[in-house]
Amino acid sequence: MGDLPEQVAAVSGIKQATGSVVWNEAPDVSTTAVNPWNESSGWLPKTGDRVEIWAGDGVTYWQQFTGAVDETSGDVFGLPQSSIIDDYDKLNARFSHEPLMRIMPPRVRAAADYRAVGLKHLYYADAALRAAGFYATPPAENRTIVSVPAQSSMWPEVGVMTAGVLGGPDAGATPWCSTYNGPSGVSMADVLNTYSPHLAYPMTEPVRFSMTVGADHSGNTTMKAYYGATDYVELAVAGSRTAIARLNGVQICSLVMGAATRVSLLVKAGVWTLRTNTAATATGSVADPTAAVMERITISADVDSRAAGFHAVHTSTSTENLYTNYTPTARYRMENLSHLGLMDAGPTIEPTTCRDVLEQISKATLTGMWIDEAGVFQWAPSVGLKAQASVQTLTDVDDLRSLSWSSSLLGVRSKVEGSYDLPTISCSRWDNILGYQGNTETLESGQVKSEFISPPSGTDWVGLSQDYLILGEPGASAPSNSGHGSVTGAVLAGETTEEAGSSYLTSTFEQINVNTYKLVHTAGALPTGKKLELRYPSTSTTIWPRWFKEAFPLLRWFGKTDWAKQTLDAAIAGPAYAPVLAHDCGPWVSKEADTIFVQRIIDSLAAEVNEPAPVITGMRVGYDPRRQLGDVITISSPELLGITLTALIVSVKNGADGPYMQSLGVRIITAATTFTTYGEFEAAHADTLTYEQWRLLFPDTATYSTFNSDPLEGATP
Repeated sequence: MGDLPEQVAAVSGIKQATGSVVWNEAPDVSTTAVNPWNESSGWLPKTGDRVEIWAGDGVTYWQQFTGAVDETSGDVFGLPQSSIIDDYDKLNARFSHEPLMRIMPPRVRAAADYRAVGLKHLYYADAALRAAGFYATPPAENRTIVSVPAQSSMWPEVGVMTAGVLGGPDAGATPWCSTYNGPSGVSMADVLNTYSPHLAYPMTEPVRFSMTVGADHSGNTTMKAYYGATDYVELAVAGSRTAIARLNGVQICSLVMGAATRVSLLVKAGVWTLRTNTAATATGSVADPTAAVMERITISADVDSRAAGFHAVHTSTSTENLYTNYTPTARYRMENLSHLGLMDAGPTIEPTTCRDVLEQISKATLTGMWIDEAGVFQWAPSVGLKAQASVQTLTDVDDLRSLSWSSSLLGVRSKVEGSYDLPTISCSRWDNILGYQGNTETLESGQVKSEFISPPSGTDWVGLSQDYLILGEPGASAPSNSGHGSVTGAVLAGETTEEAGSSYLTSTFEQINVNTYKLVHTAGALPTGKKLELRYPSTSTTIWPRWFKEAFPLLRWFGKTDWAKQTLDAAIAGPAYAPVLAHDCGPWVSKEADTIFVQRIIDSLAAEVNEPAPVITGMRVGYDPRRQLGDVITISSPELLGITLTALIVSVKNGADGPYMQSLGVRIITAATTFTTYGEFEAAHADTLTYEQWRLLFPDTATYSTFNSDPLEGATP
């Protein structure tokens, strides 16, 4: 995992797990050799067949691999064999994303509030993984109304956010939407957001509301679906981790969640059913109070809440329990959140692959990622991996078969230079930020002119104006005079005269992808000797003079982000003779006001490359099917090497073509010697230490053995 110097105990990137299987023959039942042209000759695996490999001791078995057959080959006089691969290729799915801001502008001109989204790089990793079919919280389903995974942002994957209050429901709370470690992913607090539904049906249509709740939840989290002006259905989880179903504030039923982490409320034909992923249920009945359709959903979580994975969906009988029955296929190991940087803005991600986005974020933030033996995608920041407790001790007597090492200057750097993309944000309650202006195009009778429009390099447009206006009598629109909205129009120009011409113009404007728009202008049948010029008129009594002769079209947004590449040096330096380590954090931990998260990342790197450190280049050990990527192990060799090491497993290679054997790739986290030299003993005690003083450091019963086990006992601090 990753391409950093080997002495750095940090990881990034992903590599596909592969293997090969030789298929054993069944007892002979015919003399025909197995081959792919004759199915009756015997079984052969097909490309794409799912494969699981388990290993055990006859009593307990541990899964070693989940994947598929990639290729099968054979010889008519031998055994067939297959190469197998994990689900890495799913990451080739296409992915794109519109630009975001931590605080998005309103969707409607002059709306009272901005929309607090909350934004960290985990949101983008989660969105890319969901596009590839890996889910830390349950996926959106058919007929989903609103889906908010809430993996460090409240931006929805289904539905439209219409409002978001800074600091959530608690006055004076943080405006960042707080992130905490949670079940399989992260949990959120401090949020109060409103969404318009993707589908709008009345309460008579079966509907299910769901959320994921952390074990440390001690606040109040609610989902409310409003029907008409006053009626609402509510799924709430109180600080006691009790799920409550309410209609217009009146409790219908409740359920203590206990150890459960997911809960759903199904409303169907007047029966309300609460259900958890531990299959606990509670029911109540109430008549539907209204025939109105669902208008909006609000999600509220106070400072002590720990919740995520908010769903509302119109269900069928076969899908009623999909949410609570779901087994996550991704896990975000976020026990340490110190490198989960805050982002003031997120860039446009033009169509690419999920793998490319994940690789970018992984390398920038020193995050390991891999698909484990059960097919679950693991996302684990290095800072958390290194802080884990050791799960196993390997000794030179029982476990080590070989251990090779090297020590060189190749891993040393004079400094770590971090680069990052600094955002500068313009954001308005008014759609008055000009993104594009035309060049007074001239159209002949019946002529069509079209063009693609994109922001310049280093700029993202955010929140396109929803109003695209073709001016009739130029200046007839008050917003256009005020410089609001996207407008176009034309004058009908002759050799020496001009008059209103927008009635001869047809114009269309559509978004092609996240960063490209298509604009088409078509001229109708014009009077002889006349042309359409796409501009404001030269004079008018209804147009503000500032717009006279300005070219059309004028395309405006509510916000934009400009990006500039910046650099920052780590606080820790190495020897001057060594090269520089350049590390690019991209936009993934960038804020306008400070560089705290960039600094944390590059300082953590610099602390590991400022002086030479020996590395383990190869290690063969006795086979143990319980060892996994991302484990921390202890290597103990008190007699042979006189050392104790803790190390992070970054690769595992298993072999079963002879005696079972494992080869481990590891990165050393800590190293301690079990020997003490005379110099170390002398340095640890006062220079005036006499025999009597030395004797008093140890009990009268101390032996050479006890002294040798801790020769620095009683050392001067």
